[in-house]
Amino acid sequence: LSDEQYNKLTSDISKQVSAKNYDNVARMVGGLATDDSGRAVRFLLGLVGRVKDQVDVLSAIVDTLALMSSDEAVSALVSGMRSGSEKSKVVAVEGAAGVASDKVTKALIKALGDSSELVAVSAARALGKRGDRAAISPMIEAMEKVEKRKRERVSVEISMALERITGHSGPEAAVDWKGWWQSHKDQPLPRDTGVTTPSPFKPGRMRTTVFGRAIRSKRIIFVID
Repeated sequence: LSDEQYNKLTSDISKQVSAKNYDNVARMVGGLATDDSGRAVRFLLGLVGRVKDQVDVLSAIVDTLALMSSDEAVSALVSGMRSGSEKSKVVAVEGAAGVASDKVTKALIKALGDSSELVAVSAARALGKRGDRAAISPMIEAMEKVEKRKRERVSVEISMALERITGHSGPEAAVDWKGWWQSHKDQPLPRDTGVTTPSPFKPGRMRTTVFGRAIRSKRIIFVID
């Protein structure tokens, strides 16, 4: 986009946000994908706090971020994963899941140690979705650190992401994953052979779910308010 086109589009979007015409905002943000720039990424992440919990808008922002590929846009996206509000970092992480870049992969691995559990969990899921072989060893190393900090939910999510990438179900601790990967790292992954990655849950095993989300932890507390 030219500067004039970019300024007009962002101005129009801002006006729609102020008027709380969120359906229009959700339709309009996609136009920023053609700008594919750092300024577009920063504007989109800046919108996150302004649209509150408008799911359709947030989803549109994530989809638009996933279309960014220029070095400038990727750098801005990586910066967005490292700083900002918890919600904006989560949106940056979810958008980054669809961006093919080694820089993004490294940033997602670093995000596994984010102080926000929600950001770390989002990073694990994004890495599982990407399926990068090069991310496996760093993910296992990150999992070791997470276990030492006793962040069980993050550890479980990393394990599930590893299962999605490798197609292997079983290990739940970092030490087990390290041993398995050491003896299997030269073998093809499901994405290399075109085989569909199986569910992280073993066939026939009972699944505990809460609001449709599968739960693997053996320690579950229900709180009735």
